[in-house]
Amino acid sequence: MDVLAALPTAPIGLERQTATSGSHDRWNLQTQQHDDFSPLELQYYPVNGTFNLHYFPYYGKKAQPNYSNPLVAVKFLNITRNAEVTVVCRVIGTGITSDNPHDPYEGKVEFKMRIQD
Repeated sequence: MDVLAALPTAPIGLERQTATSGSHDRWNLQTQQHDDFSPLELQYYPVNGTFNLHYFPYYGKKAQPNYSNPLVAVKFLNITRNAEVTVVCRVIGTGITSDNPHDPYEGKVEFKMRIQD
């Protein structure tokens, strides 16, 4: 059975930063199984793993009551069952940092999941 996992929504500050950083912004997904990095086969939705910049900037509920968050989803094609998998989602773009030693979650979201039989 294939797994479809939606990436969490980017925080407002990250959304604003993404809006000003160009048209090649995208999500990057890194996974970890069993304490070592092993690549998983992934299928992105939309296919190129990007979203249109018309979603940015986000000004809040008052200014944009009908705003719809952008969504990128990933289908894990060869995930190991009954094992914990760490997933790290990063935003890649000009001026976006995801390796700040003082704030390890700046520019990325990290979560763990387990697919059980």
